[in-house]
Amino acid sequence: MKLIIGGAFQGKLEYARTQYGLADGWIDGADCVPEAIEGCRGIFHFEAWVRRLLQERAEEGQAWELTVECFAGTVAERLYEKNPELIVVTRELGCGIVPIDPQDRKYRETHGRICTELAKRADEVVRVICGVGMKLKTTF
Repeated sequence: MKLIIGGAFQGKLEYARTQYGLADGWIDGADCVPEAIEGCRGIFHFEAWVRRLLQERAEEGQAWELTVECFAGTVAERLYEKNPELIVVTRELGCGIVPIDPQDRKYRETHGRICTELAKRADEVVRVICGVGMKLKTTF
């Protein structure tokens, strides 16, 4: 698994496509079928996928039955088990203004904890700024 993080409009997806030679096989977390993540090569807008996952759980009445840490670990483990070669491209959410709305804060925390869990499992973590990737973690 590879995790590519960075701020909005920093060239994360282009970096990932070029660095890993993956022109297609990508899904958009903003509008894909949630289960598509289990069989794709890469996902961009992962933060939108997490928001949709949480909204789906809320609609089913199971929004926060697990602690955020437990939920994040479960999601990350499932993704890793189902698709260990996945390339995840996501926006950093924790560096901005703290949201006023409690649900938005919970979403931001959940996304951050899922990314932390993914980073533990990933063989590579890269932060992209202005289209330039800085490797934070590499294991071979």
